[in-house]
Amino acid sequence: SIPAGLSASVSATQVDLSWSASNDDTSGVSTYTVERSPNDTDFTPIGTTSLTSFSDSALAEGKYYYRVKAKDKASNESSYSATASATVDINPPETSISSAPPALSNNDSPSITYTGTDNTTSTPNLLYATFLDGFDAGYSAFGSSTTINYPVLTDGTYTFNVKAKDEAGNEDLSPAQAAFQIDTVLPSVAIDNPVEGQVLEGTTTIRATASDDVQLDNVEFLIDGAVASTDVSAPYEYIWDTIAATNAAHTIEARANDTAGNNESQLINVSILNDPANLIINPSFEMDEDSNIIPDNWQGRNLAAGDGRNADFSKAGSYSLKITGESSTAKEFQQRINVSGNAGDILSLSGWNKNEGATSAGLCNVALFYFNNADGTRTYAGYLF
Repeated sequence: SIPAGLSASVSATQVDLSWSASNDDTSGVSTYTVERSPNDTDFTPIGTTSLTSFSDSALAEGKYYYRVKAKDKASNESSYSATASATVDINPPETSISSAPPALSNNDSPSITYTGTDNTTSTPNLLYATFLDGFDAGYSAFGSSTTINYPVLTDGTYTFNVKAKDEAGNEDLSPAQAAFQIDTVLPSVAIDNPVEGQVLEGTTTIRATASDDVQLDNVEFLIDGAVASTDVSAPYEYIWDTIAATNAAHTIEARANDTAGNNESQLINVSILNDPANLIINPSFEMDEDSNIIPDNWQGRNLAAGDGRNADFSKAGSYSLKITGESSTAKEFQQRINVSGNAGDILSLSGWNKNEGATSAGLCNVALFYFNNADGTRTYAGYLF
């Protein structure tokens, strides 16, 4: 009868075959002939045996197909058995880690993915075993999953190991590794200058002290919630020119960031009070493009010869305005400016004058102020001597 139940198993470079014995009613089975093919088509005899097993050794890597036929003592041969195949594979797979935590991380529940390649086993058919040094007691059983999710890990250092196994049973002898440290402790930060509620003007140096239990990355300085500067080394400072800020309440925040991604902040409230910008155009009378002795952006009324821009006296700049007094004539220089604001706003006014030869009946004002209101009315605001 035809040999039945042919099976093949692999051990390193050897294929072990076994089958069920054939029956012969007349003379009895004498031998079995074993044939091998690289492609399940072109078979070549490789040996004979009187047993129901056969070992094919010293094979190169590859897939092999086998069949067996029986011969009785009268030299009659049976038909071939069904074929059995086996793959010889002595090279282990290669394992790699696709994603892992960074060297320093604040994620205490990391997810790690991995994969592998092999010369004979396709990647989807590889199996994997994992070991997290610092958490696991040893390698897990081999399984098909390519992702592992860890529960909450305590702060500390870990090394993840993973190895692949192919269908021939070869294991990666050099497991892939990924070392990382979990750090969930927040850094500390304190603003040393200025202090809560301080009124600032001009240029202010903001200073902060910061530290971390593992590694501090930087300190960010935020003004009114927006990052204004980042300092990566101590002393942590930011020079703030408050001239560009509004005279109002502001917040200063120092935010310390560590390398693991943790951050901590301190916020204080301050106020800015800088001298207001001068709304007067050409206030020191320097500009006079048409050389008519009336400074640009100023208008004169009832002026006489000798009145106008003069270099004999000055305080800010090189010029002043000279007006020669006449008992029956009111002379003036004026400039209109647009001012807007709210009730309670303060408009600061300042100026200077020099009287020479004035009598007790004379009168000289540095400035008279009127407000032309939006409703068309005019309000006298005051004067400066």
